[in-house]
Amino acid sequence: VIQRDQALQTYGLKHPAIVGLEARIQRWQAYLETGMIGSSGLSNMRLPPEELADVPKTPGTLAEALDALEADHQFLLRGDVFTQDVIDTWLWYKRTNEVDALRLRPHPYEFCLYYDI
Repeated sequence: VIQRDQALQTYGLKHPAIVGLEARIQRWQAYLETGMIGSSGLSNMRLPPEELADVPKTPGTLAEALDALEADHQFLLRGDVFTQDVIDTWLWYKRTNEVDALRLRPHPYEFCLYYDI
């Protein structure tokens, strides 16, 4: 994990004057580090192809991610962090306002495919 000073120096900032800059950098740093761990984790493993086929894959769409969360969310209930009602409401909201909203409208690429001259 990169230390705070190193993260700031990476962006050419040795003395940040803006409050919250460090938090923004740490958030992006965590996002990038998570992606690097995910991408390098499997490539650095030397698993035989039959074992590699059993490694779970990340969801490809928001709908698949919500289905996976609905199937396995017990870790969120531990320690009374979230209640079942909060998780159900959040899943309903995301499906109604994001997944269904996109599914009901044509994608811009469809316009390009069918209506472009």
